[in-house]
Amino acid sequence: MSDPEHSTSVEKTTADRLADVLIQLKPVFTHLEALTERAQPLLTNAELQARSAWAGLQPYHPEALGPILLGLALVFAGGAFPTLVTAVEAVRVSGTWPGVVDACGALRANYKAARAAQEKDDQVDADRDGIADVAQADARALLRRRGALLLKSVNADQVADAAQRLAAALLAVLATLRVRAARALAIGTALGRLTHDWCGAVVTEAAARALPPDARRAAPALVACAFRAAGVLAAAALARPVFAAFVAQRGAALAVGAAADLALRARCVAPGHWADAQRVRLAAALGAAGFAVQWWRAFQLAFALRVALLPLSAVEWALTLCFAVLV
Repeated sequence: MSDPEHSTSVEKTTADRLADVLIQLKPVFTHLEALTERAQPLLTNAELQARSAWAGLQPYHPEALGPILLGLALVFAGGAFPTLVTAVEAVRVSGTWPGVVDACGALRANYKAARAAQEKDDQVDADRDGIADVAQADARALLRRRGALLLKSVNADQVADAAQRLAAALLAVLATLRVRAARALAIGTALGRLTHDWCGAVVTEAAARALPPDARRAAPALVACAFRAAGVLAAAALARPVFAAFVAQRGAALAVGAAADLALRARCVAPGHWADAQRVRLAAALGAAGFAVQWWRAFQLAFALRVALLPLSAVEWALTLCFAVLV
């Protein structure tokens, strides 16, 4: 049988060691906290300015400009971001995208709650000596105080659920990038779905006429599976060109759809002016033009695009480095 006193001493020793490590890291945390505090007014001012500018642009429906710009970026430069686009498509195909959006919102709300609680706690002076309690606490006491405040100010269930959803999305991305065939599966499946949305109805009608009468009900499912299989095969055989073509068509569909909605909201066109067939043809033409530009530039960014898309390039570089270590 184990000795309770010995177990307690071991646990205390482990806790003390952990506390010592955290104390040694205190200067790092202090510098990060100071940097965050210095940047907080700038970020707050930038947020206020952005909100003011956004409010002034409301008559022009600015919410549609983001999808248009993102779509055009994918059309003419999407092939330069394989890791970023593959990660996003892996999350979408795995069905974890809504969970990621909800998780990010929950974490942001809990961060704001914890930040507000910390700012309030920094002003507490229980002994009324004119000095805040946190300024008089030693490192261990301050660590315990911060930990207790964090646990009290956040919703532990929301944070745990958000962490679980983000972990599921991360596993989906890692599994996709782990094997080249999995990457082709993710991109090929998405490409097959996109192509099926464009011309699936025509092919399904032709397949239904070719099948026996008692088997025509299976035509939609057979055609959908055939499109996805063809997309996977094409993605595996011609990885980079097919990837660039998929991204260009995805961006074209996004940009054309957002532009059509913007024109309708601004009353530039009458309701029903943009038929689905017209959108499909325009998106296909724009995507083909974007793919031709990417092919001509060997899927490399021009200098102007490299500067304009610097944030996406930074995310692509960070993801590539991260997954190179993890995968």
